[in-house]
Amino acid sequence: MVKKAFEVPVEIDLLGLSIVGWEGEARLRVTADDWETESSSSPKIAYSYALSGAFHFNEEDWNVRYRRSREDSYVPSLLLEIHCPSLGESFYEEIATDELKKVRKRPLRVSKQGRLGYTLPSVDPSEFSARITAFDGLDAETREFCVARKEIPVETVSELDGDAFAPVVDVRAYLVDEYACFVASGSIRIGSREALAEKAAEDDWFDPSDDEEAELPLPDIEVEWVDSTGFVLEEGGAYLGWQYPYRRSTPIAQRPPRFFVKLETRLDDLSGIPTRAVARFVEGED
Repeated sequence: MVKKAFEVPVEIDLLGLSIVGWEGEARLRVTADDWETESSSSPKIAYSYALSGAFHFNEEDWNVRYRRSREDSYVPSLLLEIHCPSLGESFYEEIATDELKKVRKRPLRVSKQGRLGYTLPSVDPSEFSARITAFDGLDAETREFCVARKEIPVETVSELDGDAFAPVVDVRAYLVDEYACFVASGSIRIGSREALAEKAAEDDWFDPSDDEEAELPLPDIEVEWVDSTGFVLEEGGAYLGWQYPYRRSTPIAQRPPRFFVKLETRLDDLSGIPTRAVARFVEGED
């Protein structure tokens, strides 16, 4: 077995980080191990990564907050994307974040390792690139790189009440090796002041004459995997734990909340093969 390590350039999404209060820098190394499978004499590559970085949180730059601002609340997470065209879909990894009271005092230091794939073809190191960005709502998981994939259609359904929130989203779903994968990225369009007031009034505790801030849960996403007969094989979801800070006297936020979701489920755990997916935007949980 021959082991090689090489540095991969990391792009820091300065704007994406800054609008949620982050700044920082990072380095990434990818390790490639050559080995031979029992069924083939051609070498296969086991890729892994190691990330090292430090990020500073500037609370004064976190102007539009779609998360609670309590001391023990978690600030928006960072997302690592590793891209290699020859290896197919990008690899995504959510970088650990921390509580507001902690990142106020010290940098978030990151040292993270993981596997990118175990039986991958050899590719030129120059094909690898990486990017770190941030979202108001984030739920991402990737097992490893997979070269071949089969796209399946996705139906998007909004089950939201009223006009306070509306998703603007790109979605895709595909089958690859042992997994069914769902990816969604986009934003939530904020409705009129009247629509927000109606949303707030759904809760008994809301006093329309009061000017205190009300935290309105933003939408969550539920995903159904469906086979060719219409049988729902599995239902999962991303519950993002985010809120819109509504106050009667405050102007509507000009920056919409941004989100990224990637979900995976093992095909072996299902009673059939998915031929389509259904993504439902549902009322968020408090």
